[in-house]
Amino acid sequence: MRKLSIAILATLLMQGCQTAPNVYQMSEREIAYMHRYSRGEFDSVGKLTGLDIGEVHSQGSGSYSSKRFIRSLFSEDGSVLHQIYLTASYTGDWRFYGGAALSGGEALKFTSLDRSVTGCPYRYLGCNHQESMVAEVTEEHLAASANSGLRVSFQTRYSNISTTVDFPPAYISSYLKTVASVRSQASYGRRD
Repeated sequence: MRKLSIAILATLLMQGCQTAPNVYQMSEREIAYMHRYSRGEFDSVGKLTGLDIGEVHSQGSGSYSSKRFIRSLFSEDGSVLHQIYLTASYTGDWRFYGGAALSGGEALKFTSLDRSVTGCPYRYLGCNHQESMVAEVTEEHLAASANSGLRVSFQTRYSNISTTVDFPPAYISSYLKTVASVRSQASYGRRD
């Protein structure tokens, strides 16, 4: 019985360690299936949230992780606001993200949403920090990136530290098709 319990526990632990699907190897259809539109009874806008892409990178003695996705806010008047959403988690000093730009240098409207200390487990490396932010893009930016992918650089107060995020062409094209599908529902009604 003890061996069976250990085997079951090991299996569950291994399942928890599985990595998320690699968005660069997914088809447009697989990605589109992961986009979600919602509008609740008390929401003033409908929200389309694209597939969340998460990554972990080595950073000296610690690690750096990020999650990113595209989201769109649909207003009753028919206007749509598209945003690149990024949450960056890291160890060390605050980065204070403060701007964003497309590849090629075009500045984007930037909004810092949240900054928090998530813990201080490393006595000599500093605390773990998390910052969430958005950069606004136009539908024209997205359409122009449908065949080549989209790259956005988020800048910090330090000139040598930035975070560049990218979305492959299949992500962008599937997202644009989902936007068109939501837009075709004239009332942007609830689709929970």
